[in-house]
Amino acid sequence: MEKGDIYKLKFRVDAQPIVDADGMAISDRLVQVVTEKSLVKSIRDGRETALRIEDGHGVTSTHIFNTNGSRKAFADLSRECPLD
Repeated sequence: MEKGDIYKLKFRVDAQPIVDADGMAISDRLVQVVTEKSLVKSIRDGRETALRIEDGHGVTSTHIFNTNGSRKAFADLSRECPLD
């Protein structure tokens, strides 16, 4: 991953509908995602989040995260980027 690379992302929190988003690498380890607050709230309140990421060459990978109990981390995050 290189700074400036563009990615297509798909999120699914628990059994909710899939949400499409775009992202751009802002470092070799970090992708900035453009999305709605509702997705962030869903991840905060959900138990499991699946993420599929596709690079500009069509290569995809899927990752599943246990997000149960992540409210404190999101509370810290929302001080910088308010959700409500």
